[in-house]
Formats: sequence, structure tokens, C-alpha cells
Amino acid sequence: MMKTFVKLLAITAIAVLAVFAYTTISRTKPQRKDIPDNNKLKWYAAEAKKEGKQKEVIAAGMTDYIGSDSPDLERSLSIYSVVVAQPVEKRTFDSEGNSLKTWYKFRIVEALTPLRDPICFGCVSLSPPLDIPLDQNEFVMLRNDGTLTVDGVEIEQRESGFPAFRLHQKYLMLISLYPNKLAITAGGPLGVFEVGDKETLIPFMKEPNPINEGVKGKFKNSLGSLKQHFKSS
Repeated sequence: MMKTFVKLLAITAIAVLAVFAYTTISRTKPQRKDIPDNNKLKWYAAEAKKEGKQKEVIAAGMTDYIGSDSPDLERSLSIYSVVVAQPVEKRTFDSEGNSLKTWYKFRIVEALTPLRDPICFGCVSLSPPLDIPLDQNEFVMLRNDGTLTVDGVEIEQRESGFPAFRLHQKYLMLISLYPNKLAITAGGPLGVFEVGDKETLIPFMKEPNPINEGVKGKFKNSLGSLKQHFKSS
């Protein structure tokens, strides 16, 4: 399912002009040459048992994040839905025995902009699970991470540079929201900021980039300043 998701995101990149993508290779653990092509999770669990470990942390591998059609902060703020949201539920599942995926269900705490149309209608056909009911102010995201017990071993999969969402933590998010309530963040971690004490915005992407630099330079990493910007514009 995730392969289809990534493929469809690639279509989005073609459909939207001047798209920029950030690619990262997870370095959580060096990749071994003897990792099998199939049933990787069971293999990781077996290897952990041989080493007497009850938990194994694995890398998500290479992930392409599709960004906005312009790296400029103002442009990004004008084409994405900008919301403060909290993850209220998550469900991790085994994807074909080789990796972990997690559905995150978010509740919108405050919409700083209207909930705009997605940047590319029809480019994403992935649908939320039917057993995750969604209210009007809720949406879901699919991430290439999660923790699951496999053959008695706790397997945790991480995306380098894109931390897992924490339940009930508030995040400022730039999202492309589809009619079926599936959301994609602008540039993966680029479009996510943790809301800290005194409404300080803490970027997920630590490396320098136009969105982070714009939020810091223009809004001093302050959610209050960003809210005032939208109220006065």
C-alpha cells in the first residue's frame, strides 16, 4: 500500500509546477548486506533474539517528501491549509512483512486558514481505513514508522529527520487535505512544527530550509505572531 502511496506522490510532483523534494536516508542503524528481500520483520526479530535483545530499532530506508510548488514561505502558506492539530489515535500495522506503517488520526484544534483544496486533485487515491471514523474536524496521515511486537520482539521503525508524532501533542502543520480526509504535509517534516511552551514553534526538520528560515525570520518561531499574520492579511 505504501508503494502505491509513494508512486502517487511522485505523480503529484509532476502535476504541480516546480515541485521540490527532500530525500533522506534513515541512518538509525547501518544497513546489512544479508537482510532478506522478504519477511524482513521476522528476520530482524530473529536476529535480535540471537543477540539477547527484546527490542530492535530499524531504519525506514529512503523516503521522498513532496514539497510545495515553491520553496517560498509566503507561497507555501497561501496554498496549503495551515492548522494546529493533535494526533488523538494511531494504528501501526505490518506492511507485507517488510516494514511498519502507522495511521495517525488528527483532530484540528484551530484552523489558521480556510481548509483549502489539495494542491493536486486526483493525484492521491489512497483512502483512510474504514474502521477509523472521522468527524468534520479530523483527518488522517499515513507514516512510514511505528512500533510493533513481532515474534516476541518489539520492533521500532524510524524515519530519519521526521520524528514520530506524539499523541495529544499540538503541532502546527501545513497540509494538503483531500476530500476523503487524507492529509499530506508540505515537504514531509518541512511542514510540521511542534508547539512548545509559550506557543514556541519547534521545527521537525532541523537542517536549514526556506520554510524554517521564514518562520524564524518573519515570525520569530512564534505561533502567536503567525496567527496575527493571518488575522491581519
